[in-house]
Amino acid sequence: MTTPTPKDPIRIVLIEDNPEYRRAIALAMERSEGLELVGKYGSAEQALGKLQKSDAGFTVDIVLLDLGLPKMQGGEAIQWIRKYIPDVHILVLTQSDKEADVVEAIREGAVGYILKSASMEQIRQSIYTVMEGGAPIDSKIAIHLLDQIQHGVPAAKGESELTKRELEVLQHM
Repeated sequence: MTTPTPKDPIRIVLIEDNPEYRRAIALAMERSEGLELVGKYGSAEQALGKLQKSDAGFTVDIVLLDLGLPKMQGGEAIQWIRKYIPDVHILVLTQSDKEADVVEAIREGAVGYILKSASMEQIRQSIYTVMEGGAPIDSKIAIHLLDQIQHGVPAAKGESELTKRELEVLQHM
């Protein structure tokens, strides 16, 4: 896997409500060659206020998005991000390993789903994977989803079943 050169960094926006985790990710990004954190926000509303302005002054390749945000939740935020910067890659970085959250995020346009329990190296590799056209999904979640697909286990009450397209994405992983 090739990492980007410093002259062509991957430009990242982080949307995370936990200030300590936001600082930790920001620090790790600063120490990562080829990654540039161009914005960090504590809410989707703050990020969207900046991203929807045509004179934002920066371009974005990837949005690292927490789903459990105050007010506007992740699924709705994905819809708005796709509206204002349709070419951006949205990589969910959250605590939720619920199948319904995974399915909703993918349906709304996320290209990957990783858990906050991932190491910084796993997060970096997920970013590189997205930029190379891949779709990183946390292995615990992937195992659960694959088991459901392979064994035909019905989704729990209140959880979404996978669509044909979602099954195709998982099979390509």
